[in-house]
Amino acid sequence: MFKKKYNLIILLLDVIIFCNSKYVHAEDNDDNANKQVSTSGNFFYYGQDYGSESQFGPLNVFINVGFMFTASGLFNDPRLNKIDYQQHSEDLYYSIFEPNYDEGYHSTGGFIFIEFFPVLSVVSYPNYVLHFIGEGMLYRKLDEYFIYQGYSSTASKWLAGITITSSQLMNEFIEARHTPRGDAQADMVFNAMGIFAFSFDGFAGLFSNDNLKLLYWPGQPIIDVRDTALYNHSETYLFRITMGDWTNSKIGVLVGAPASGLGISLPSYYFGIDKAKNDFFSIFLIGTQKVVPSYNIQAEPIERLRYVVEEDSNIEETSDNEESTGEAGLRLAWDKYGSLMSYLQFTARDVNPESNWSVTMNWYPSFLRIGSTSFGAFIHYGHKAESAFAITINHSLAPGYRFRSPNNY
Repeated sequence: MFKKKYNLIILLLDVIIFCNSKYVHAEDNDDNANKQVSTSGNFFYYGQDYGSESQFGPLNVFINVGFMFTASGLFNDPRLNKIDYQQHSEDLYYSIFEPNYDEGYHSTGGFIFIEFFPVLSVVSYPNYVLHFIGEGMLYRKLDEYFIYQGYSSTASKWLAGITITSSQLMNEFIEARHTPRGDAQADMVFNAMGIFAFSFDGFAGLFSNDNLKLLYWPGQPIIDVRDTALYNHSETYLFRITMGDWTNSKIGVLVGAPASGLGISLPSYYFGIDKAKNDFFSIFLIGTQKVVPSYNIQAEPIERLRYVVEEDSNIEETSDNEESTGEAGLRLAWDKYGSLMSYLQFTARDVNPESNWSVTMNWYPSFLRIGSTSFGAFIHYGHKAESAFAITINHSLAPGYRFRSPNNY
């Protein structure tokens, strides 16, 4: 009975949190934006009601973090009604409470070596970057968000902790059929470490200062109501690094799923657009997965990933699944005081112009406002692949439509 109700309880928790959150936002003007960004005591959340920040909240985090692997290729079927919820619940239970280290890691020592030592194992890097730093920062940002909404300091910490924990449990639930049993244990440990570390101002300040700013740049989750396919969501962070007093340009490192990359951020006043030093145009070289899934997708059976530690201490991933095809490309982004306003992305499987390539535009809510609701857009063109569009709002999920032109094969 516990296994069957496990996922429903998690979902209900976040729905309750989201429905009880009060929408209190600052006025949308540059003077106020400056005031919000410099608010004493806030490291990551400033009440901005434009761009990606207008969508931030517990439901936004739950979808982008919890369902991250339906977008990144580890879980191949994005249709929510095709997930075997009972089987995934059982896999998650065994991964946390009854892990088999011998099956996935060769031994208990292999589990510790692979999951906890970044110098020795590339597998552990996501644990430190995403689960410890990224989601630790999200905990602190949610804490500041709930305080901004009027909750007490104690309630805000509890609500932030519940949201991050339930989001990570959903993340582990989605990938539990694929990853070794025991992987969820390590991820939850790193989550707890991140929550603890970012509870301290001194540690949070390491990622929010003049030299380094950690930003949360999520996707705009879209669901095709015809087959419940979820897409355009992502758990992505930007490490914006100052290069020195000699320039206001910044180095940008995108990390997350499904996209990661490296680039540079240039102040908008370089182009004569805005005198503010906190508006940036960025260009990134990225690696990513397919943005929009096929409408008639045929999901492959999921086989469990196994880690093999070779004699030279290299880690080899083995699985009976075919490898998902990644794409490389270019992303042009504009953000305003750290809130992602829009980006234009070009990706391709390879340099052959006849192969699959795509153009994606995400415009976060800001360009049209009716009352307290602001609107954005998602447009995607896929050559020899699916195209899609959606109108988004300053909430976390929007209905969309994807299609393939009869001549686009």
